[in-house]
Amino acid sequence: MGGGGGRERDDVDMTGAQDVEGVVKWYSPEKGYGFVGANDGGKDVFVNAACLRRSGVPSIDTDLPVRATYVSTPRGREARYIRVVT
Repeated sequence: MGGGGGRERDDVDMTGAQDVEGVVKWYSPEKGYGFVGANDGGKDVFVNAACLRRSGVPSIDTDLPVRATYVSTPRGREARYIRVVT
């Protein structure tokens, strides 16, 4: 936090970030991660506890509709921000 950029600094470059809507397939608070099934037909989007904290989302449950801002990593799509779709 801090520093006037308006965004929390992170270890992943947001260059090329994209948004996708989908539904939470599963999320384990104990493990601190889960996956969103993307509506665009692409691979699932990985979501971790740090993403939830960054996004101000206390928790997510299976079948919850969400919109994720993700980046492509060597391991696949990883959510950087997530919000619940109402």
